[in-house]
Amino acid sequence: MIGYIYYILDLTNADMYIGSTNNIENRKRQHKQNKFNKCISKKIIENNNYIFEILEQNDFKDKNELHKREQYYIDNNKCINKLASFRSGDYRKQYKYEYNKSNKMKEYYKNWNEENKEKQIEYKKNYRINNKDKTKNYYEKNKHNFYRRVCCIKCKKELNLHSLKRHNNTYH
Repeated sequence: MIGYIYYILDLTNADMYIGSTNNIENRKRQHKQNKFNKCISKKIIENNNYIFEILEQNDFKDKNELHKREQYYIDNNKCINKLASFRSGDYRKQYKYEYNKSNKMKEYYKNWNEENKEKQIEYKKNYRINNKDKTKNYYEKNKHNFYRRVCCIKCKKELNLHSLKRHNNTYH
């Protein structure tokens, strides 16, 4: 199968999207059709000042091999891609684990939180106002869990039951 790995470079801000396909003309058309483009590249296309270049054209065994090669370019270049390119089981799980542990993911969430801080504050404020009764009822129904103390199996730290999940996601 002939496959292509390409990039779309925004000339206004140097954002780059890396993609792969086995039909380059069809894929170009899909990126340009705004109403169908749910891809992160839409941000670049909308600026209307970009270049579309082929990085590599090769004969690949199958789509998984093409996606693995695309992932190589994503990992070794600064780009706006947020999702892993491949779709195979174990390899994807391993990559997802390594990607989540990497600084790239931490940096993405840090930037997202900084950019959306005001929106988050406003959303939480409105949620508390609009769901006062719901929150009160939930607390009354579950207050026995809020004060129940448990011990983390991994680090032996004692904490409230309701914060155990957040603790495990943050520290382990």
